[in-house]
Amino acid sequence: MQVSNDHRDMHPMVKDLGTDALILDRLPRIPIEEQNPWESCSKKIIIVFQSRTGTTWLCELMKKTGVLGLPRESLHANSIVSEYEEGNFQNFNHYMQESVNKHSTDNGVYAAKSGFFSLAPLFILGEFPNNIREWKIIFVKRRNVLEQAISIHKLNLNRQSASWEESVREIKDEDYSFEEISKQIRNIHQANHIIETMISTYGADAMNIFYEDMSENPEKTIREIGDFVGVELGAIDIETRFKIQRNELSEIWKKRWESQVIDKNPLFQRLEFFG
Repeated sequence: MQVSNDHRDMHPMVKDLGTDALILDRLPRIPIEEQNPWESCSKKIIIVFQSRTGTTWLCELMKKTGVLGLPRESLHANSIVSEYEEGNFQNFNHYMQESVNKHSTDNGVYAAKSGFFSLAPLFILGEFPNNIREWKIIFVKRRNVLEQAISIHKLNLNRQSASWEESVREIKDEDYSFEEISKQIRNIHQANHIIETMISTYGADAMNIFYEDMSENPEKTIREIGDFVGVELGAIDIETRFKIQRNELSEIWKKRWESQVIDKNPLFQRLEFFG
């Protein structure tokens, strides 16, 4: 039986997660039925992140265990709306059931990776907050938000290339922007606050993973996740194709930004984004 959609776009958390028409208008129009796509799951994991926190690497390591799900960014609103409008599925439940089938390991553990905007489908579907305490939430972030902001700024510069098919262009010193890096710092803090508020408001079962700790000891990080989820792990393969992208230019920009901030207001040197 199909359920009315009228109530779903009114959830305050959905509005906090995004204000564009895609989330607040087109996404809530997708029909819902009364079946639970996660009924067959023994565990449900959601990796919540912001850009440049190492989650692509983390997901690869989790997949290699064979027991921590097969996480990928499967809740992205753009993908869901496009597939629905192309007729690839009939309702939200159908889409989520396909996601469960594709991203669960043989022991029934389902895992997804989601930027904080992409949590909106779970609220629209009613899974959050109704069943949020059944989920294991892994919140991945960085202690040094300035380094994260610089990495995001460099990523955005590459996204401005003429074509996605082109190779990554060289980032030069003249690409530095105090304003853009400062904007990314504000965005990071705002998004972290929304996620932390969601976790505390609904009493979600969550753990924090820091990029810096994972970089130093990835095997320890994966074992901590296994303990948190309640899954026994065997040997862990930490070999990876991913490389740390921070370079000398990143360090130059970091020192330049710190110097500019302190020149503007010495009190800023006490803030946490200096890591």
